Amino acid sequence: MSFLRPPAIAAPRPGETARRPSRRSVTGPVDVHDDDLLEDLASRFDDAESVRLLRFVKRAQGLGFSLREVPALLRLRETRGVPCAQVRTRAEHKIAEIVAKERQLAAIRRALEKLVASCRTERSRRECPILEALAANGEPQR
Repeated sequence: MSFLRPPAIAAPRPGETARRPSRRSVTGPVDVHDDDLLEDLASRFDDAESVRLLRFVKRAQGLGFSLREVPALLRLRETRGVPCAQVRTRAEHKIAEIVAKERQLAAIRRALEKLVASCRTERSRRECPILEALAANGEPQR
């Protein structure tokens, strides 16, 4: 069986009816921010550890960790005697990323506010200042 392609699904035989898919089929990447999907997936597992794993992933994502970062956190969780300092270092790094993203978003907000203000003050112009700024050559103004 190849892991690169899904298994072949046999067509129903004459006289048989095709089985209907489950309430919600999961065929692509799972977005564990979707609470309904998470509960649906959790209900498909019989063992409590799988449910705990899904909840761990969702909580990690809720704190800003990506799906690429979660396996490292899981390994740390499973390793006996891991000093809290290692986990704290990862959390501090995540905080630094969030602060940098906040700064970037604040700069974007200021640039948009400036453009919106120019729309209000330059009503006599025929061209939209926001569209002009988007089409301008060079770096966007912030």
